[in-house]
Amino acid sequence: MRRLQHVAEAWTARLLCAAAVLAFVASCAGTTPGRGGEPAAGSVVLSPFTLNTNGQSLAAEEGLLFVPENRAKPKSRIIGVHFIRIRGTRGSGSPVFYLPGGPGTFVTRANIENARYQREIEFQRASGRDLLFVNQRGNPSVPLASNLVWPAAPEPLGQAETQQSEAEVLRTAVEQGQAEWAKRGVDLTGYDILNISDDVEDLRQALGYDRIIFCAGSFGSQWTFAFLKRHASSVDRVLLRGVEPLDYGYDSPMWLWNAVERVAAVADADPALKGLIPQGGLLEAVKTILDRLEKQPQTVTITNRTDGKPVSVTVGKYDLQNVLKYPTPQPYRNNLERWPRFILELYQGDYRYLAATALESRTGGGRPMIGLLIDNSLGISAEREAQLESETEQQWIGPVEPAYFATRDLTVTTRVPDAFRADAPIESPAVFLQGDMDFSTPMENAQHQAKLLSRGRLVVVHRGTHSVDDEVEAMHPELKAALQRFLAADTDVEIDAALEALPAEAALPPIAFETLEGPSLYERWLKRSW
Repeated sequence: MRRLQHVAEAWTARLLCAAAVLAFVASCAGTTPGRGGEPAAGSVVLSPFTLNTNGQSLAAEEGLLFVPENRAKPKSRIIGVHFIRIRGTRGSGSPVFYLPGGPGTFVTRANIENARYQREIEFQRASGRDLLFVNQRGNPSVPLASNLVWPAAPEPLGQAETQQSEAEVLRTAVEQGQAEWAKRGVDLTGYDILNISDDVEDLRQALGYDRIIFCAGSFGSQWTFAFLKRHASSVDRVLLRGVEPLDYGYDSPMWLWNAVERVAAVADADPALKGLIPQGGLLEAVKTILDRLEKQPQTVTITNRTDGKPVSVTVGKYDLQNVLKYPTPQPYRNNLERWPRFILELYQGDYRYLAATALESRTGGGRPMIGLLIDNSLGISAEREAQLESETEQQWIGPVEPAYFATRDLTVTTRVPDAFRADAPIESPAVFLQGDMDFSTPMENAQHQAKLLSRGRLVVVHRGTHSVDDEVEAMHPELKAALQRFLAADTDVEIDAALEALPAEAALPPIAFETLEGPSLYERWLKRSW
């Protein structure tokens, strides 16, 4: 309840900030107020700022596009969609729209100068095009964009988590969150895949661009495919990584396990891990640990980092399945480097770090609401759902998307029809950049979607992860340059030449897997020394 009260207070503060924004809107030339003093739908407010990136200062603009909260309702209130624009050197031509993933990931003034986005800005500026980071509605850091989070949903520490216990807590949070935000006048039915796709089209029109180039990954790729379904004529070309087709929001347990198998095979053969890998390899170690925890959950006493006091946490099979793919903090490649160590520590009976991840998960704060609202609005076809439910790899990798199954009958967004999710040809020039060690959007996703390309290329990057674009920009200069040529090309001839020059496969440097030397994962977690 304290968390919910905190959220309510934050929302009130944001409404006060919104009043200042409205005053600014009213003073802007060319901005026509809507009814009741609201900004007019389709209007834009821009605020210049200086962006420090890669050792230089760039002129940038922070903007709000005003749109109906739900376009299906004629009297819907107006909300703001946040974006950041960095002008290119060309002065004209198609801009690059960078769509963050999630749903629930945002690029803001607070994080745009971190290394990840600095690298992206440097990569994109080679084309000379305008670059826009376009956020999903519901951005918690922006007035008139809504600070939407589910209330905190703590879970007991004295028993191992199960799919059922997790679902019960999540359902309560969804019910409470939707009721609370509805009381505050937020129409959550508008936070769906169709409205966020139309937000992007409205921004294109408002800023006067004829067509746009998409760069995106993970959910951002799915968002791009949704835009292509509704506004294909507005698309110049696309560069996507971590590809997620529209009917593939529920991940295949078989394909996720395939990615785990590929990582395990490389680790098993690594000389640095010789003598540490148990008989049968890391996959058999995973299965052994899961079997142990299913038969006998472990109660572990660790130190709570927030108050320094000892706390007992019971962990079981489902706790491990929840973190099996991503046991340690991002970035993704660092997670791969530590993954064998995580399995080996567990295999040797050290469950402290698993207990630490369970403690964080069960006592964490509220999560962005738009994740479930948008994802559940997209849903899954009955045919694909039946296929995924039949995959036996669930016994190791975990059940199919528990959060979706637990909440899709509760979230208020309307699910799109099957025809919207169905495969369709992609006519725009397209490049799919896909890591074969991607634990989030498995490689087979991209292989499936590549069959729909009329004019494109799938580049499979060996040893690439879910952040393969970042890894290529940092570690593969030749491929990076080839992708930049694709983005910079002006004519059809130049675009086709750039596509033809791209390889079907590429490889990143070998992964430097950790051994068991030095501080354990738990000790590093305790000291926050990642």
